[in-house]
Amino acid sequence: MSKPPALRCCQACRKIEPKKELLRLVRLPDGEIVFDDPMAEKPRVKCPNGRSYSFHRECAKKALVPGKVAHFLKVEGNRNLEDLLDQMKKMSPSL
Repeated sequence: MSKPPALRCCQACRKIEPKKELLRLVRLPDGEIVFDDPMAEKPRVKCPNGRSYSFHRECAKKALVPGKVAHFLKVEGNRNLEDLLDQMKKMSPSL
């Protein structure tokens, strides 16, 4: 008997999808926020503290509101999301 796929909720549109279909931001223990793309060749980033922010590729602009991300990932103030967005666009040009 096979296990059902792990499901996650898009933080922008609130649709529930298999986690491999969603992009995510992960807060590392040192407070750094990194982008994790399931389509990238490298393995997915581990989420040791349980804080990740998942969203659909097409919902990226709606999901990446600085205050919303900071609140969800429980970080002090707003991190420099423009740099993170640039990093994401380099890794996933379709954003």
